[in-house]
Amino acid sequence: MASSSTMPTSTGPGRPWRRCRPISGPPFGSGFETPLPTWAAALRVDGLARVDVFLTEDGALLVNEVNTMPGFTTESTFPRMWAASGVAFPQVLDRLCNLAVGRHERSRALIDTGIEPVGPSIRVRAATEADWRVIGELTVAAYASIPGRPRLAEYDRELADVAARADECTLLVAEDADGFVVGAVGYDRIPGTDGKVGRARQVSVSPQARGRGIGRALVEEVMARLRSEGVTEMAERTADYMAGAQALYLSLGFRRAPERDETQDDGPDLMGFHRHL
Repeated sequence: MASSSTMPTSTGPGRPWRRCRPISGPPFGSGFETPLPTWAAALRVDGLARVDVFLTEDGALLVNEVNTMPGFTTESTFPRMWAASGVAFPQVLDRLCNLAVGRHERSRALIDTGIEPVGPSIRVRAATEADWRVIGELTVAAYASIPGRPRLAEYDRELADVAARADECTLLVAEDADGFVVGAVGYDRIPGTDGKVGRARQVSVSPQARGRGIGRALVEEVMARLRSEGVTEMAERTADYMAGAQALYLSLGFRRAPERDETQDDGPDLMGFHRHL
């Protein structure tokens, strides 16, 4: 990673230099105000890359361009940085390969479950009391249509009681281009975490609207809202038979978190997932 306090006029022949949005906050010491995963998501990049940045005289950090790694031997800068921290070259390679395998598994899960990128016709907004009836009906229908789900009459009554849920968390809905509610989700902060860990609750998509990226849009909106409120982590639990939900969380950068698994006496076993925001 290179830095400079002098702004170039171009990045190469015929390629005018473009000033990127400054990242506010001190670049060193206390850490960046904008989390690194936010930069990666905005640039649509993942994995290992060489990122050229400029540090201005007033302390702003500007992202100039993202490139593939030009070389990777024991004498390259990146492995030497890790070696100075006590991490040997073979360990660096193992870590990078494990990250690549995990990234491939997330992509494979998306393909296998038919999750598509969200289309521009889907809009996520805050729910109102007028939405409660359709949210209840939609949520019950969405859960009932999950393959392998057992009959859970008491839990279904909880799903239908949107008024009670609205007292416990913030509710969002997804609308299609015609204004019909086709998805819903709640979110809140997990008690006992000092308000730093949030969660999505009852991510639901109308069975007739699946495969359009609606669940993804709902969870991404939850992530953005929690992040803006100062939440730094998300922790989720989903039933062991909910393959679609598991694939969705993995595709959004969550890791499988067995330490958060839960065995229930009166319900399905729950699988834990976690990610930093």
